[in-house]
Amino acid sequence: MAVDSAPSFAESVALESTGGDRALLEELIGVFLAAMPAWMQELESALARQDAGEVHRVAHTIKGAVDSCGAARAYDAAMVLERMGRAGDLSNARSVFGTLAREIDRVLPQLAGYANQGSGAGAARS
Repeated sequence: MAVDSAPSFAESVALESTGGDRALLEELIGVFLAAMPAWMQELESALARQDAGEVHRVAHTIKGAVDSCGAARAYDAAMVLERMGRAGDLSNARSVFGTLAREIDRVLPQLAGYANQGSGAGAARS
């Protein structure tokens, strides 16, 4: 499988989800950056327990967050996990989780860079 070097974060798609509001996008990214480690841990724990309902719930949460941030490949992986959880079939979920984790790892620095780039122009931060 070839490594895709295209950005994992699509600013134009993310801005579409906020109606073009960059400050709102930066706020959403801040929530994403703060919450994602816990969500990924919850998802990994649910997979270890083979808890399909919890996989469905957490994958749905992650899917919504990555969609709002314009991270299409992470969205796709989260959607597959969500569907697996809903169907109660977690037989290939570890592999899909690996894909999701790699995509999250790719997009986090891009999102942090975007949020930091706007921090000087936006509202004051403490």
